[in-house]
Amino acid sequence: QFVNSYAALFYISFIKNYIGDLCNPSCLTELQTQLGTIFVTRLVSGNFTEIGLPYIKGKLNKRKETEHVETRRQSQAELEFQLATYGSQELFDDYAEMIIQF
Repeated sequence: QFVNSYAALFYISFIKNYIGDLCNPSCLTELQTQLGTIFVTRLVSGNFTEIGLPYIKGKLNKRKETEHVETRRQSQAELEFQLATYGSQELFDDYAEMIIQF
């Protein structure tokens, strides 16, 4: 994941001038554009994955469950029981994301 994200930056900053490609107007401008693009793309996709997708899944599951059941107010414990499980793989992914960010 690290190599896929930052290989283009390495190419622009260290290799591009030596193989004959010229930076237009300068390599720093191109690096700035690439870094901004990577940052914004990761920010939007990460926020959607961590916030939007669970919200949509929760709404769909709630709609599916309430189609045939009489409605009554659930306690906080029942609501938390219906949340998705948080396993060791998710924990590892969260730590890996924090390490890459810092």
